[in-house]
Amino acid sequence: MPSLKQIAVCVPLLAPLTSAHAAIPVHYPADATEQMKIRIDDAVALLKKSCTPLFSNYAEDVEFISGSLFEDAWIDKTNQPVCGSYRCDRYGWQSSVRLSVKISDAPTRLPNSVHAFGHTETYFVGGHPKPGFTLTKFPELCGAKPSSDGSDVFIEVK
Repeated sequence: MPSLKQIAVCVPLLAPLTSAHAAIPVHYPADATEQMKIRIDDAVALLKKSCTPLFSNYAEDVEFISGSLFEDAWIDKTNQPVCGSYRCDRYGWQSSVRLSVKISDAPTRLPNSVHAFGHTETYFVGGHPKPGFTLTKFPELCGAKPSSDGSDVFIEVK
C-alpha cells in the first residue's frame, strides 16, 4: 500500500493540435501546494511550447509527466546564495522544475532510431536569468541533437 506521499494527484494536460492526440497526465507531489502546481504547470507549458515533437508527434507514446521542484542553490550563513548544481553555475537558476516524462514500453509513434522505449526522460526547466530547459537521454524527442560528449543538452527559450 503506498503512503500518502507516494500518491500523486493526476491532472490531464491536453496534447496540442488535434483531438487525435492522447491527453498526457501530469502528476504532482502529494504535498504540492497550489503555488507548486502552478510552477509545474508553467514548466510543462514552456516545455510544450519549446519541445513540440514530444507534445505533437510523440504525445501518444508518453504515459505521464511527473513534476517536482528542485533547489539548485541555497542560502548560506552569510545570507549569500550558494550554487549546488551545474545549472545554477551555468544558467543562474536558483531553483528549477524537474519534469520526468515516462515513455511507453510499447510506443507506436517514436522512430526506431530513438531507443526510448520504457525510459523516463528528465527535463529541468528554469527561468531567470537564462530561461530554458536541459535534457540528457533523448534530445531527439525535442528535435535536438545529442551532445557530442554525452552531457546535458540545453535549449534556451526566448
